[in-house]
Amino acid sequence: MAIVARQTLLRYIGIFAVVGFVWLGLRLVDAISDIAIARMRRQARRQVVSVVTLIRRGAKILLLAFSAIGILDTFGIDVTTGIAALGIGGIALALGAQKTVENLVGSVTVIADRPAQVGDFVRVGDVVGTVEDVGIRSTRIRTNDRTIVTIPNGDFSARQIENFSSRDRFLFNPVIHLDLGLPSAKLKEAITIVQTVLAENDHIAEGARARLATLGEASLQIEVFSYIAVSDFDHSVIIREELLLAIVERFEAAAISLVTPVRNVLLSSDAREPENATEPS
Repeated sequence: MAIVARQTLLRYIGIFAVVGFVWLGLRLVDAISDIAIARMRRQARRQVVSVVTLIRRGAKILLLAFSAIGILDTFGIDVTTGIAALGIGGIALALGAQKTVENLVGSVTVIADRPAQVGDFVRVGDVVGTVEDVGIRSTRIRTNDRTIVTIPNGDFSARQIENFSSRDRFLFNPVIHLDLGLPSAKLKEAITIVQTVLAENDHIAEGARARLATLGEASLQIEVFSYIAVSDFDHSVIIREELLLAIVERFEAAAISLVTPVRNVLLSSDAREPENATEPS
């Protein structure tokens, strides 16, 4: 075979080899990341899912960059000068794209610090919802209205993040209002009833208390301070309902009535006629 034909053939073989290597690398990255994500989800290690997703995207970008360099080198194009130029251009681009660089740094901060993980229910500023994805540039949150809010990671990492999924217990802190004319014996009985309901429930943490808080303008107020020792929100709602129903039922059996504080608002108006008012014709 002539040397020109052999060089042309070797060039195209090299191109196909690079394309095949990159295609195989992309498939391997997807396969390994899918296996890792499935395993992390089974182990309830949701924070690692974000890390695996970020590594997969970074690996794909590197593979595509190496493939472009390999193809250019196959055609005999000197990529050394181009890489140096790209380095200088990258510095200029970084200066002009500070927000993008800030978001990339914010992504590393979010993944390393782990203030919120995929699947967590969080409040970020005025946004409340479930974290669906922590990406390279931004974090996506599904709100209660089923909309998607995208927050740049630079802004996300700088905000105050309240993570509801990290709670190990839930506050149970109702204020019970009783009639001001309730006899002291009945008032003591009401406090005992609330304390008994808290003590009998297995999900109430130690240190629960119910005390007469204040003599209000319209009612006697018993303040309950306790924690429901469960980590699931739906379960805590059920226990809260059971506690409140138990208190109401025992109050009814003891002939103790709950009252709703009523505030009377007196409105005054100036009924004087305007000085220049005239009688209708």
